[in-house]
Amino acid sequence: MQAKRLERESLVDERRGELAGSRTPGGESKPPVLEVADEWTAVLSPASRPQLEALLVGWLQGQRWFGGKARQVTNAAIQESIPIPCGDDTALYNLVQVDYLQGDADWYAVPLAFAEGKEAESVRRLTPSSIVCELRVSTTGRKGVLHGALRKGEFCKSLLELIAGQRHIKSGDGGLEASCTPLFRRILGDAALPEPIPAKAEQSNSSVVYGDRFILKLFRRLEVGINPDYELTRFLTARGFDHAQQLAGALEFRRPTGQRITLGMLNRFLPRAKDAWAFTLEELGHYYGRAAALIADGQSAPLGEASLAKWIEHELHPAWRELVGAYRDSARLLGQRTAEMHLALASEAETQAFAPEPFSPDYFRGVFESMHSQARQNFELLRKGLKALPADILPLARRVLELEPAIISRFRWLYERPITARRIRCHGDYHLGQVLYSGGDFVIIDFEGEPALPLRERRIKRSPLRDVAGMVRSFDYAAWAGLHDYIQRRGLGRQSLPDFEPWLRVWHQAVSSVFLRAYRETMGESEIVPHSREELSAMLPAYLLNKAVYEVGYELNNRPFWLRIPLLGILEMFGAETNA
Repeated sequence: MQAKRLERESLVDERRGELAGSRTPGGESKPPVLEVADEWTAVLSPASRPQLEALLVGWLQGQRWFGGKARQVTNAAIQESIPIPCGDDTALYNLVQVDYLQGDADWYAVPLAFAEGKEAESVRRLTPSSIVCELRVSTTGRKGVLHGALRKGEFCKSLLELIAGQRHIKSGDGGLEASCTPLFRRILGDAALPEPIPAKAEQSNSSVVYGDRFILKLFRRLEVGINPDYELTRFLTARGFDHAQQLAGALEFRRPTGQRITLGMLNRFLPRAKDAWAFTLEELGHYYGRAAALIADGQSAPLGEASLAKWIEHELHPAWRELVGAYRDSARLLGQRTAEMHLALASEAETQAFAPEPFSPDYFRGVFESMHSQARQNFELLRKGLKALPADILPLARRVLELEPAIISRFRWLYERPITARRIRCHGDYHLGQVLYSGGDFVIIDFEGEPALPLRERRIKRSPLRDVAGMVRSFDYAAWAGLHDYIQRRGLGRQSLPDFEPWLRVWHQAVSSVFLRAYRETMGESEIVPHSREELSAMLPAYLLNKAVYEVGYELNNRPFWLRIPLLGILEMFGAETNA
């Protein structure tokens, strides 16, 4: 279930947050103390504001959603502060500019609230990482903690009330503007506004669930302009595309210049949905159980063609249908829904932001240069790290490095030949974790794109095959994760991996084949995808290779134990021998 998924993801984050706090030798929290006059909101007074901003420099780096941890923060300056009703009190929705020793500054949303008495004790005990400081009000004697406002129910309730009432709150010459769509009233019906349940899990953003009706996604890192998640979700909702998250409302900040910043978006909540990654791992548990029985009988895996084009053009290998089981129908439906999403995003030729556009030579020259640069950087990183690689991964890495010229040649094809397909607005970060499974269908979520990229780059029109490649690579990762889960549950040990790896490739090829065939059939004669075998057989592998090369760099930097997955994926694309 979606709610349980959010709760499950929170466990590691909560523990990490606790460890980030300042602690005494006995293990107790010891946050700094700030004293203000009059009311707690005097933290923004000329006397107290510099102290608060200095505290934010350290506090931000302990937050899960802060993306600047690898950079040296030099300053945090509150640029805007919007007062938000919060029960009998007020919260402050702050927009903070974070400066670094090198590079451009970032803006972050930092809502803050005050808690005292039992509520403060609860915050200290349950969410110590949310505390900026202990706060004392000298004139009134109030004592408590200044903390992240999303842990406060009254604040979260106020945000929904603002959206429901489409209210505006002035701040200087700008202000916060809340809005709701016609879908909001249809979802709510005659019921009262549901109570908030702040989600403990935080990735690059934060979420609040309201009963079984709504989920509010609040963006943490902010940029001027419309966030692609809000923009694409609004577009698809207005066109009645029911297989994507549906927009019920939004929060925006209007700057004095008239420019807008997307603060958050309210979507329909699907309480009984789980993410497609979790659903796929469950199905893989059954698949590997069937494979284990065949291995015990001495049967070999019925491997098919390595050619990607043949995956798309030929019917599923007869021996694979029973092996893969019911998940083949899920993969087929996911391929259909992916194509329908792309067709919907390409359906408005009169709107400049969404109208399909042809590929120009300059565009693909830029794509090639980007792919080439990433490959050069990540393969250089791989060369430097060869000596530290485990013995079973080292031969794979060397074979992949030998393929570097061939990989660059695949990328070069993109701008050496004319492309008849068109480019459109795409999902931008498409994988199994960005899809919900509701028990009989799929709902696509999180259209934000890659959060590390600037907003302007995330709004660029691209080939929809980029999304397709992301999902095919996600199937590969799921196959490996499912195998490791199965081996661990059964207590089989790593020595059993070689027995299962051919069956893993069967599953990945079979599921990818079904997904790709369904995608191509649903696209029909659409001009946004290539129709010739030559064009498709060049474009899709190029995007798949680019994704796998990206994964090489990511795994080297973050999860070296998963490096085997993209290395084997690259070798398989070239039909190379993969036995280590």
